[in-house]
Amino acid sequence: MNKFTTNRESGFTLIELMIVVAIIGILAAVAIPQYQNYIAQSKTNAVKSNYDAAINYIKNENAKKSAGATASANVLADLNSGGKKSPYNSANNAFTAAIAAGTVAITGSNGTSIQANAAGDTYTIIADWDGDGADDTGGGVVVTIE
Repeated sequence: MNKFTTNRESGFTLIELMIVVAIIGILAAVAIPQYQNYIAQSKTNAVKSNYDAAINYIKNENAKKSAGATASANVLADLNSGGKKSPYNSANNAFTAAIAAGTVAITGSNGTSIQANAAGDTYTIIADWDGDGADDTGGGVVVTIE
C-alpha cells in the first residue's frame, strides 16, 4: 500500500443534494397544477355524461309510455341505481333552486314518475358542471311528455 494514498469517503456533496431538491421542486410546481386541472376536467366530464344520460333515459321512458308499455315509477331512483354515487337529485324549481355541486337535478311538473305524468307535462333537467351549486345549463333541457 502506498503511504501517500488517502482514504476518501464517497457520497453526495451538499451542492449535489440541493440541486436534486431544486429539480424536484420545479417538477412539483409544474405537475401539481396540471393534476388539479385534470381532476376538475374529469369531474366536469362526469357531470356532462350524467346530464346526457338523464335526458336520454327520460326520452326513452317517455317513448315506452307512448307505446303503451309501463314506464318508470321513479326516474330519480332508477337513474341513481347501480351503486353509483347518486349524481341525480330533485330541485323544487329548476330555474331558481340551487342544486348540489357537481350533480344533475331533475324536476317534473307532476312529480318524478313518468307514469303519473299526463301528456303535456314536462321534465326539466339542469346540471352543475363546475361544482359551484348553480345551474350551468342556462335553464336546462325540457322534455315534454307525449
